[in-house]
Amino acid sequence: EAEEDNTFHQLDESYIFFQQLCLEHPDLDIFDPPIGEKYKPTEEQIRRESALFCIQISIFERAHVMFRNKSSKFRKTQWGGWEEYMRSYSYRTNFIREWNKIGSQFDKEFYNFMNSLVDNSIATYNEETTSILPATNSSGAG
Repeated sequence: EAEEDNTFHQLDESYIFFQQLCLEHPDLDIFDPPIGEKYKPTEEQIRRESALFCIQISIFERAHVMFRNKSSKFRKTQWGGWEEYMRSYSYRTNFIREWNKIGSQFDKEFYNFMNSLVDNSIATYNEETTSILPATNSSGAG
């Protein structure tokens, strides 16, 4: 149990650290919810976002590696929140841009896990986008 407490404490500190970075960089689209379509980052902002997402992805990897071998009770109570947190970033264009650049450098199981989150988020986004498009008239009549 002491090891599980240590795992929780380490990840909690990392999570808080990233939240503090978000507060220090309010001009960047790194916090949740996303800023949206009005956000047009400069090259310098994109570079800073990349550095901060690299930190966040490292925290995500640590969570994945630390939880994957934990007891089912501890994993069940803690992992769901981390998975949802990762999922909340997995559809964001700026996050995906950084993930595609550096993802292969991480733990193989984590890499596969994050790729599945990103792929599912993209597929869900595409389905939602398609479902709101106006129906087309297939008869050719206008």
